[in-house]
Amino acid sequence: MTRTRSGVDIDKIRRELDRYQFAEANVMTARTTTILIKDGKPFKLSYGDQLQIGFRVLINGSWGFASTNSLDWEPALKKAEKLARANPRPMKSRLSDEDIIEGNWIVRPKKSLSVDIEEKVNNLLDIYKSTNIPSRIKATELLLADAMVSRYYISSQGAFIRQAYPRAMLVASSTAKGDIVISATERNAGLLGLEVIEGQEDILQRAVHSSLRLLSSSRSPSGKLPVIVDPKMAGVLAHEAVGHACEADEVINDRSILKGKIGERVGSEGVTIVDDATLPKAFGSYGYDWEGVPAQRKYLVRNGILTSYLHSRETAAELGTKSTGNSRAESASSFPLVRMSNTFFEAGDWDLDEMLEDLHFGVYVYGMKGGVTDPVSGFFQFAAEYGELIVDGEKTKLLRDVTISGNFLEVLKEVDAVGKDFSLGTPGFCGKSGQSVPVSDGGPHIRIKEVLLG
Repeated sequence: MTRTRSGVDIDKIRRELDRYQFAEANVMTARTTTILIKDGKPFKLSYGDQLQIGFRVLINGSWGFASTNSLDWEPALKKAEKLARANPRPMKSRLSDEDIIEGNWIVRPKKSLSVDIEEKVNNLLDIYKSTNIPSRIKATELLLADAMVSRYYISSQGAFIRQAYPRAMLVASSTAKGDIVISATERNAGLLGLEVIEGQEDILQRAVHSSLRLLSSSRSPSGKLPVIVDPKMAGVLAHEAVGHACEADEVINDRSILKGKIGERVGSEGVTIVDDATLPKAFGSYGYDWEGVPAQRKYLVRNGILTSYLHSRETAAELGTKSTGNSRAESASSFPLVRMSNTFFEAGDWDLDEMLEDLHFGVYVYGMKGGVTDPVSGFFQFAAEYGELIVDGEKTKLLRDVTISGNFLEVLKEVDAVGKDFSLGTPGFCGKSGQSVPVSDGGPHIRIKEVLLG
């Protein structure tokens, strides 16, 4: 007999789903902890166990979805069936043909998350105590959020998949005050256990140092200028400007500027953008998506040519292709949507010094702290954490209030140098239709011949 830690009878769910032409269940249990330290004192502590069971039933082209957090899950399945039968306007949904899988995907943490919450609190307090905090620092925060997750996927087609993995994020932020008030953030995250803290003992010190530096920064120049973006901002461009426009549900619903452009040039020869859910330990990785399709590495743009959209089984059937394994949900209580995983520019063959020495006047752009993008028009505007003025090939004074904006189909064609270096940028959560899922993005340094600043 197969049961979850919380007592859900998985075998019984398998038997019940067999009554349907197509039905599926996602059963998710998680043990979570959240700890927030503000100015060296515990501010928020929460921990506990979660249970969520979501059912989807497809009848005559119409979906029914219902979820529960109760061991008495039969009413939720019946509700999903009732909703599917009651839909007065069937969507005529169908699913792509995929391999039916029975499998496991297990990620074991190096250091267990199942320790006393006091130990985790003390780890964060040790980081705070080892940090030098000058008087101009007016606020600091340290956040640790972690979960040990177990998921079962079961379908009436015979799929049976178990996944178990840790997920942890450590975030440090510092706010400095002088003539201006400015903040800086550092983070580390991934499919990690308590080792998320390893090598991060100075994470708050780095945030403090960055916020203090920015007190003496100057305003960014404005106008169209050449820029070099760091791996963090490169990742934002890959994710926000390209990744969302490649989500096939947006394409089908006429909400993407990339609709109908497969095979067309959308960037310069050096632009190659990948979405890869298989990267070991990355924050956006998984073994199988929420429809039981294996995680995959896929090229969205290759040498400047648009090559693929991101698909669920439903969007793949609509467009006559296979799923890319990008059906994801915030939890088993949410209807799955087409979502990114780890999205990034592939590395090129330039050194950063080579990119710099060619620039007479431009801006080095570091990180991202906010912005907007419109997949329909292709417009984007991103605010960087900071910048540095480039004069005659050298980075000079520090800049604040740095924004870049434009149309990404135009900007990608302005990329004239792609670095040899590569790193995943800032891990975090991507929002869509009220749901947030963990993602990562990144790339190498990238030079853009001209983009609008300010």
